[in-house]
Amino acid sequence: DVGWFILDSGAGAMVIDPEVAEQLGMEVVGEVLAAGVAGTARSAFRAGNEFSLGPMTWRGQVYVEVELGFLERAFGVPVAGIIGYGFFSRAVVEVDPLTELVAVHDPGTFELDESAWSPLLFDGHTASVMATFDVGTGALTEPFRMDTGGGSGTAFEGTIPWFELGGHRFEEPRVAFSQFDIGVFTDEYSAGNLGQDFLQAFRLVFDYSQDRIAFLERP
Repeated sequence: DVGWFILDSGAGAMVIDPEVAEQLGMEVVGEVLAAGVAGTARSAFRAGNEFSLGPMTWRGQVYVEVELGFLERAFGVPVAGIIGYGFFSRAVVEVDPLTELVAVHDPGTFELDESAWSPLLFDGHTASVMATFDVGTGALTEPFRMDTGGGSGTAFEGTIPWFELGGHRFEEPRVAFSQFDIGVFTDEYSAGNLGQDFLQAFRLVFDYSQDRIAFLERP
């Protein structure tokens, strides 16, 4: 047990802090150009041996090495890594942002009414879902990244008339408008990120193996 990991449906890979990787003696097995909110940078690949979360144990995974020391100021505890696509693609992951509970299910045995599911769209290893919204110019329907991990950056804040996700309509929500001209917020594949203010209205069930997500509304 080397510390806390962020559970991040918006992360396209498993991530490990370089200090933790050195502590564990994880072998460097290559490098990658990693994209983030603030742009891209070259990062090492580190070979893992075994990763366990709840009832699932995964062997032979590969991590992208990213300096995560700055996250301790935000979370109040050292952050050893980020749980991203590699884990989500091997399990059905149920997340309740409001009660702060996570359940990990076997995709071969997990069952949920078919009507509960909505399609997920993938740009590589990053998942998005369609949402409808109005910024004062009429209804628009665009893909938004599913991002349970969150992020930070330069942005303006404001209120839009409404936002609809998973059958739930948010009236006059306050949202952030990114001011970045580099990084993932400038891609051509999605209109933005879905953060906790919207996601905590639901119990979320991610099933990457079937390209789908369930937004289960609270009573």
